[in-house]
Amino acid sequence: GSPVALGGLDGLHGVFAAAGDQSDSVVGVVGTYEHYHKCLDKPILRKKGLDSSIICQAHVIKDKYGVYGVAVSSGVLEWFKDNLCREEEIESKNTGRNIWEILMEKASKSKLGSNGIFMLPDIFGSACPIQDNFSRGVFIGISSAAKKEDFIRAVIEGLNYKGLELYEAINDYTTTGVANNENNKKVIVTGGATKNKFWMQNKADVYGKIIEVPEIEEATPLGAAMAAGIGIGIYKDFKDAYDRVKRPVKKYYPDEKNHKKYAEYYKDVYKKMYSSCKDLNKLVSTKIG
Repeated sequence: GSPVALGGLDGLHGVFAAAGDQSDSVVGVVGTYEHYHKCLDKPILRKKGLDSSIICQAHVIKDKYGVYGVAVSSGVLEWFKDNLCREEEIESKNTGRNIWEILMEKASKSKLGSNGIFMLPDIFGSACPIQDNFSRGVFIGISSAAKKEDFIRAVIEGLNYKGLELYEAINDYTTTGVANNENNKKVIVTGGATKNKFWMQNKADVYGKIIEVPEIEEATPLGAAMAAGIGIGIYKDFKDAYDRVKRPVKKYYPDEKNHKKYAEYYKDVYKKMYSSCKDLNKLVSTKIG
């Protein structure tokens, strides 16, 4: 006697709960993985997408299609914490403070650009928009002046450079006017990592956009519940379900001075790291690692 409603992919439920049909903007989810989504009336199936690991599939929203790309995100930060932050874990245990609060406090002591340290966060390989299982994580720019807080900040900045690269890939692949409209000045983001204020502010500075975070405890199960509500008649349709759920929004505004510097670092350093290390990483992956 239990009604059953057909849902869909977890990430698509999450972006539906956070941003509805996302008709005018690319929407992000930042958790263990970071992914950016665009909702379309018709699927886009091109070789460029296949070569870049861009996925296109039926959306949870009826008669819509979701286009998205994925990269490992907070999974990289978790790895850093588990393997290189024993001192901070002891402090957390002794003081009762959250480990992430301690790490972000230290990261904030490092200046923009992490004292010259940059990270290519490919410790699990690279999926989108560069498909390369042999790619590996890289730190460059380490000098004798480097401190722990510089490395922590470099991880956050590296993940945000990777996120921007992913965002741009989905935006470009699905482009028809998105790049020029008002909504391109903001990015709606949901997921567990959005609770990290330092990370989200840095994301705003790197992207040069307002980062809007719907204050939803768990977007994915909310989206699934909304779909189920449609299935049993509580809501008339997907628009009705989205309109009737209240979601306060927290906004992070970019610091334009910081963004100008990050734009330079993104273009002049980060975007060159993969190609500069590609052959060495393949050698290490196939011959050593």
